[in-house]
Amino acid sequence: MKALELHIPTVEAHHLVHTFDDGHRGLDDVSLVFLPGSFTVMAGANGSGKTLFLKHLVGLELPDSGEVRLDGLPAHRHWTKSRAYFGLTFQDADAQILGTTVEEDVAFGPHQLGLSSCEVQERTQQALQICGLSGREKALTAVLSGGEKRRLNLAAVLALKPGILLLDEPFSGLDWPGVQAFLSVLLTLHKEGRSIILVTHDVEKCLAHAQRLVLWKDGKILSDSTPVLGWESLPQAGVFRPPIVAQQIPELTWLRSPS
Repeated sequence: MKALELHIPTVEAHHLVHTFDDGHRGLDDVSLVFLPGSFTVMAGANGSGKTLFLKHLVGLELPDSGEVRLDGLPAHRHWTKSRAYFGLTFQDADAQILGTTVEEDVAFGPHQLGLSSCEVQERTQQALQICGLSGREKALTAVLSGGEKRRLNLAAVLALKPGILLLDEPFSGLDWPGVQAFLSVLLTLHKEGRSIILVTHDVEKCLAHAQRLVLWKDGKILSDSTPVLGWESLPQAGVFRPPIVAQQIPELTWLRSPS
Protein backbone atom coordinates (compact mmCIF):
# COMPACT_ATOMS: atom_id res chain seq x y z
CA MET A 1 0.00 0.00 0.00
CA LYS A 2 1.39 3.39 -1.01
CA ALA A 3 2.19 5.67 1.92
CA LEU A 4 -0.06 8.71 2.28
CA GLU A 5 1.73 11.86 1.16
CA LEU A 6 0.16 14.07 3.82
CA HIS A 7 1.38 15.33 7.14
CA ILE A 8 -0.80 13.81 9.86
CA PRO A 9 -0.29 15.46 13.23
CA THR A 10 -0.57 14.01 16.69
CA VAL A 11 -3.87 15.27 18.15
CA GLU A 12 -4.00 16.09 21.85
CA ALA A 13 -7.05 17.15 23.83
CA HIS A 14 -5.93 18.63 27.14
CA HIS A 15 -8.43 18.88 30.02
CA LEU A 16 -11.38 19.96 27.88
CA VAL A 17 -14.36 21.34 29.81
CA HIS A 18 -17.62 22.35 28.13
CA THR A 19 -20.48 23.57 30.31
CA PHE A 20 -23.98 24.09 28.92
CA ASP A 21 -26.21 27.00 29.92
CA ASP A 22 -28.06 24.84 32.45
CA GLY A 23 -24.80 24.07 34.24
CA HIS A 24 -24.51 20.52 32.91
CA ARG A 25 -21.00 19.58 31.79
CA GLY A 26 -20.98 18.08 28.34
CA LEU A 27 -17.23 17.54 28.61
CA ASP A 28 -15.79 17.15 32.09
CA ASP A 29 -11.99 17.42 32.11
CA VAL A 30 -11.42 15.23 29.03
CA SER A 31 -7.87 14.45 27.93
CA LEU A 32 -7.07 12.16 25.00
CA VAL A 33 -4.15 11.73 22.58
CA PHE A 34 -4.46 10.32 19.05
CA LEU A 35 -1.28 9.25 17.30
CA PRO A 36 -0.87 9.50 13.51
CA GLY A 37 -2.31 6.51 11.68
CA SER A 38 -4.29 5.20 14.65
CA PHE A 39 -7.81 3.71 14.46
CA THR A 40 -9.97 4.59 17.46
CA VAL A 41 -13.59 3.63 18.12
CA MET A 42 -15.47 5.82 20.61
CA ALA A 43 -18.74 4.58 22.10
CA GLY A 44 -21.21 5.59 24.77
CA ALA A 45 -24.85 6.44 25.37
CA ASN A 46 -26.55 9.41 23.71
CA GLY A 47 -25.42 12.63 25.32
CA SER A 48 -22.25 11.15 26.78
CA GLY A 49 -20.03 13.70 25.01
CA LYS A 50 -18.75 11.87 21.93
CA THR A 51 -20.13 14.15 19.21
CA LEU A 52 -19.44 17.25 21.27
CA PHE A 53 -15.82 16.14 21.56
CA LEU A 54 -15.49 15.78 17.78
CA LYS A 55 -16.82 19.31 17.35
CA HIS A 56 -14.17 20.59 19.74
CA LEU A 57 -11.42 18.89 17.75
CA VAL A 58 -12.35 20.88 14.63
CA GLY A 59 -13.26 24.13 16.38
CA LEU A 60 -17.03 23.98 15.83
CA GLU A 61 -17.32 24.25 19.61
CA LEU A 62 -14.88 25.97 21.95
CA PRO A 63 -14.14 24.77 25.50
CA ASP A 64 -14.61 26.73 28.69
CA SER A 65 -11.13 25.57 29.59
CA GLY A 66 -8.48 23.29 28.17
CA GLU A 67 -7.31 23.16 24.57
CA VAL A 68 -6.71 21.04 21.50
CA ARG A 69 -3.12 20.75 20.29
CA LEU A 70 -1.74 19.52 16.98
CA ASP A 71 1.85 18.37 17.19
CA GLY A 72 2.06 20.21 20.49
CA LEU A 73 0.81 23.56 19.15
CA PRO A 74 -2.53 25.07 20.26
CA ALA A 75 -5.03 24.56 17.44
CA HIS A 76 -7.13 27.64 18.31
CA ARG A 77 -4.30 29.99 17.36
CA HIS A 78 -4.46 28.82 13.73
CA TRP A 79 -7.94 27.39 13.19
CA THR A 80 -7.88 27.76 9.39
CA LYS A 81 -4.75 25.64 9.14
CA SER A 82 -5.78 23.30 11.97
CA ARG A 83 -9.17 22.46 10.48
CA ALA A 84 -7.55 21.45 7.20
CA TYR A 85 -6.11 18.37 8.90
CA PHE A 86 -9.60 17.04 9.74
CA GLY A 87 -12.43 15.59 7.71
CA LEU A 88 -15.71 15.30 9.65
CA THR A 89 -18.78 13.37 8.52
CA PHE A 90 -22.04 14.05 10.35
CA GLN A 91 -24.62 11.68 11.84
CA ASP A 92 -27.21 12.95 9.34
CA ALA A 93 -25.85 12.15 5.88
CA ASP A 94 -28.40 14.41 4.13
CA ALA A 95 -27.33 17.43 6.19
CA GLN A 96 -23.85 17.24 4.68
CA ILE A 97 -24.92 17.08 1.03
CA LEU A 98 -24.67 20.47 -0.71
CA GLY A 99 -24.72 19.59 -4.40
CA THR A 100 -27.56 18.58 -6.70
CA THR A 101 -25.44 15.92 -8.36
CA VAL A 102 -22.74 13.64 -6.97
CA GLU A 103 -20.01 15.47 -8.87
CA GLU A 104 -21.21 18.91 -7.75
CA ASP A 105 -21.27 17.83 -4.13
CA VAL A 106 -17.73 16.46 -4.06
CA ALA A 107 -16.36 19.42 -6.04
CA PHE A 108 -17.92 22.00 -3.69
CA GLY A 109 -15.16 21.87 -1.06
CA PRO A 110 -12.20 22.09 -3.47
CA HIS A 111 -13.91 24.99 -5.25
CA GLN A 112 -14.13 26.82 -1.92
CA LEU A 113 -10.37 26.39 -1.52
CA GLY A 114 -9.86 28.41 -4.69
CA LEU A 115 -8.18 25.58 -6.56
CA SER A 116 -7.88 25.51 -10.34
CA SER A 117 -10.53 23.73 -12.37
CA CYS A 118 -8.05 20.99 -13.23
CA GLU A 119 -7.16 20.42 -9.58
CA VAL A 120 -10.83 20.39 -8.56
CA GLN A 121 -11.61 17.84 -11.25
CA GLU A 122 -8.65 15.67 -10.29
CA ARG A 123 -9.54 15.69 -6.59
CA THR A 124 -13.20 15.01 -7.34
CA GLN A 125 -12.52 12.03 -9.58
CA GLN A 126 -9.96 10.58 -7.19
CA ALA A 127 -12.33 10.85 -4.21
CA LEU A 128 -15.20 9.28 -6.16
CA GLN A 129 -12.99 6.41 -7.25
CA ILE A 130 -11.82 5.72 -3.70
CA CYS A 131 -15.39 5.67 -2.45
CA GLY A 132 -16.74 3.46 -5.23
CA LEU A 133 -18.83 6.19 -6.86
CA SER A 134 -17.05 6.47 -10.22
CA GLY A 135 -19.62 6.54 -13.00
CA ARG A 136 -22.24 8.15 -10.75
CA GLU A 137 -21.01 11.72 -11.30
CA LYS A 138 -24.27 12.95 -12.82
CA ALA A 139 -26.56 11.02 -10.46
CA LEU A 140 -28.91 13.19 -8.40
CA THR A 141 -27.91 13.17 -4.75
CA ALA A 142 -31.57 13.10 -3.70
CA VAL A 143 -32.09 9.60 -5.13
CA LEU A 144 -28.98 7.93 -3.70
CA SER A 145 -29.35 5.07 -1.26
CA GLY A 146 -28.37 5.53 2.38
CA GLY A 147 -25.08 3.74 1.84
CA GLU A 148 -24.29 5.81 -1.25
CA LYS A 149 -24.97 9.01 0.67
CA ARG A 150 -22.57 7.91 3.41
CA ARG A 151 -19.89 7.24 0.84
CA LEU A 152 -20.66 10.54 -0.87
CA ASN A 153 -20.13 12.35 2.44
CA LEU A 154 -16.79 10.61 2.78
CA ALA A 155 -15.82 11.45 -0.82
CA ALA A 156 -16.64 15.12 -0.25
CA VAL A 157 -14.38 15.09 2.80
CA LEU A 158 -11.57 13.23 1.02
CA ALA A 159 -11.54 15.79 -1.80
CA LEU A 160 -10.18 18.23 0.79
CA LYS A 161 -7.30 15.80 1.50
CA PRO A 162 -7.51 15.54 5.30
CA GLY A 163 -5.21 13.20 7.19
CA ILE A 164 -7.58 12.64 10.11
CA LEU A 165 -11.11 11.32 9.56
CA LEU A 166 -13.77 11.97 12.21
CA LEU A 167 -16.82 9.80 11.56
CA ASP A 168 -19.99 10.30 13.59
CA GLU A 169 -22.29 7.23 13.48
CA PRO A 170 -21.30 6.35 9.88
CA PHE A 171 -23.20 3.02 9.91
CA SER A 172 -26.53 4.47 11.02
CA GLY A 173 -29.36 3.18 8.85
CA LEU A 174 -27.14 1.03 6.63
CA ASP A 175 -27.90 -2.56 5.66
CA TRP A 176 -25.24 -5.28 5.52
CA PRO A 177 -24.00 -4.45 1.99
CA GLY A 178 -23.94 -0.75 2.87
CA VAL A 179 -21.84 -1.37 5.97
CA GLN A 180 -19.48 -3.63 4.02
CA ALA A 181 -18.97 -1.05 1.26
CA PHE A 182 -18.32 1.81 3.68
CA LEU A 183 -16.09 -0.23 5.96
CA SER A 184 -14.02 -1.49 3.03
CA VAL A 185 -13.34 2.09 1.94
CA LEU A 186 -12.51 3.11 5.49
CA LEU A 187 -9.99 0.31 5.97
CA THR A 188 -8.28 1.21 2.70
CA LEU A 189 -7.91 4.79 3.90
CA HIS A 190 -6.51 3.60 7.21
CA LYS A 191 -3.97 1.35 5.48
CA GLU A 192 -2.80 4.40 3.54
CA GLY A 193 -1.90 6.00 6.86
CA ARG A 194 -4.86 8.16 7.80
CA SER A 195 -5.96 8.50 11.42
CA ILE A 196 -9.51 7.29 12.07
CA ILE A 197 -11.70 8.41 14.99
CA LEU A 198 -15.06 6.70 14.67
CA VAL A 199 -18.06 7.34 16.93
CA THR A 200 -20.66 4.56 16.94
CA HIS A 201 -23.25 2.66 18.94
CA ASP A 202 -22.72 -0.27 16.56
CA VAL A 203 -19.37 -1.51 17.84
CA GLU A 204 -19.96 -4.98 16.40
CA LYS A 205 -19.65 -3.53 12.90
CA CYS A 206 -16.15 -2.16 13.19
CA LEU A 207 -14.43 -2.99 16.48
CA ALA A 208 -12.56 -5.93 14.96
CA HIS A 209 -10.51 -3.45 12.95
CA ALA A 210 -9.80 -0.87 15.66
CA GLN A 211 -6.67 -0.55 17.77
CA ARG A 212 -8.34 1.37 20.57
CA LEU A 213 -11.72 1.62 22.29
CA VAL A 214 -12.65 4.79 24.20
CA LEU A 215 -15.86 4.56 26.25
CA TRP A 216 -17.76 7.65 27.37
CA LYS A 217 -20.19 8.28 30.20
CA ASP A 218 -21.66 11.60 31.39
CA GLY A 219 -19.08 13.73 29.63
CA LYS A 220 -16.13 11.76 30.97
CA ILE A 221 -13.85 8.99 29.76
CA LEU A 222 -15.04 5.77 31.39
CA SER A 223 -12.41 3.57 29.76
CA ASP A 224 -9.52 4.04 27.33
CA SER A 225 -7.87 0.80 26.28
CA THR A 226 -7.68 -1.86 23.60
CA PRO A 227 -10.97 -3.35 22.35
CA VAL A 228 -10.24 -6.58 24.27
CA LEU A 229 -9.57 -4.82 27.57
CA GLY A 230 -12.52 -2.44 27.19
CA TRP A 231 -15.03 -5.10 26.14
CA GLU A 232 -16.44 -5.84 29.59
CA SER A 233 -17.11 -2.12 30.24
CA LEU A 234 -19.46 -1.65 27.27
CA PRO A 235 -22.68 -2.08 29.32
CA GLN A 236 -21.44 0.48 31.86
CA ALA A 237 -21.16 2.95 28.99
CA GLY A 238 -24.71 2.20 27.86
CA VAL A 239 -23.58 0.28 24.77
CA PHE A 240 -24.89 -3.14 23.71
CA ARG A 241 -22.28 -5.87 24.11
CA PRO A 242 -22.76 -8.80 21.71
CA PRO A 243 -22.89 -12.19 23.48
CA ILE A 244 -19.31 -13.25 22.83
CA VAL A 245 -16.10 -13.18 24.83
CA ALA A 246 -13.52 -10.47 24.21
CA GLN A 247 -11.16 -12.87 22.46
CA GLN A 248 -13.77 -13.33 19.72
CA ILE A 249 -13.79 -9.65 18.75
CA PRO A 250 -11.86 -10.31 15.48
CA GLU A 251 -14.78 -12.50 14.39
CA LEU A 252 -17.20 -9.56 14.61
CA THR A 253 -16.06 -8.01 11.33
CA TRP A 254 -18.95 -7.24 9.00
CA LEU A 255 -16.70 -7.87 6.03
CA ARG A 256 -17.52 -11.55 6.46
CA SER A 257 -20.56 -12.98 4.71
CA PRO A 258 -23.62 -13.33 6.98
CA SER A 259 -24.17 -16.86 8.27
